[in-house]
Order: sequence, then C-alpha cells, then structure tokens
Amino acid sequence: TESAVHPKRLQRKICSAKTLDECLEVVSLYHQFLDGVHVSTAFNKVAELGRNSREKKDKIASDERFRSLCDLVKLRMHSMNTRSLSTVANACGKLKFCDCD
Repeated sequence: TESAVHPKRLQRKICSAKTLDECLEVVSLYHQFLDGVHVSTAFNKVAELGRNSREKKDKIASDERFRSLCDLVKLRMHSMNTRSLSTVANACGKLKFCDCD
C-alpha cells in the first residue's frame, strides 16, 4: 500500500469496485486510511453488490474481510456524520442482516 492515500482517490477506489472481492480487497489493503465516510461507503457497496443473492450474502457473512469491515464500522461510528450513519443503516437493510458483533 501507499504510505499516504488521498481521501478522494480512496473513495473512488471503493465506489468503482465491481465485485465483492474487489471492494473487500480495497478495505483490506487500505483499512488504516479509512475514515467514517469511506467505511460507510464500503459497507454500502458490499451490500449493493450482494443485495440480490443468498449465495453472495452467505459469502459476505463468512468473509473475514467483511468481519474486519464490521469492526471498522464500530470503530468509526462515533465520528460518522448523520449521512454516513444512515448509509450504514441502509446497508444493513439491504443485507437483511447485520450481525457485526
């Protein structure tokens, strides 16, 4: 990874992910640079990419990178703005589960 990542560039990487693996890999590679906006965007992107498939939802739930993303959501939640918090809540609804304990 880069020693420093521009926030807008990182946001574009998350938004342009075309697959679950691609999105979760961005999270895995750049987790130390993710702020509340990045975390909520990634969580929502994962939900979007897995939205209409039970198989994908099962894959998401069992993926260690997703568990790490859930940990980041909890870690960054206190600093998230209302839009980011609502994005996380919306993503939970799309996934129809949110067992991020």
